[in-house]
Amino acid sequence: MTRGLRLGSAAVEPLPEDGWDPAADAPELLRRIGAWPRLRSETRRDRVVLRSRLDGRTAAVLDTAAGVLTVAVAPERVATLLARHPELRAGAGGVRLDVRARRDHRLAEELLHQLLDEQAFGAQRLAASS
Repeated sequence: MTRGLRLGSAAVEPLPEDGWDPAADAPELLRRIGAWPRLRSETRRDRVVLRSRLDGRTAAVLDTAAGVLTVAVAPERVATLLARHPELRAGAGGVRLDVRARRDHRLAEELLHQLLDEQAFGAQRLAASS
């Protein structure tokens, strides 16, 4: 059985029921994220390291066995993100998100987009505010 997000009269990308199957769900999440031109992935045993193509920094690490994504977030942003998204946990070097429930895949993608935007446009924003 699937659930879907409805916009108007069209269903948008049905979400399968929750439950983590590393063999099926990790590739699904990685397929979506891996299609982004700003990221590249490196598989290492039971984890996948996602790196920015801009500067090679680690953007996130997905523990495929546990279904946990750790997103590299600046320390000054962690408290704000934790307050806004109670499903996040503070972790070494950023925030952690349990992505075993597919409903949390969208939040994972949102966090990665924000991080990549900050990397790409942070210097421009800083210069513009000076």
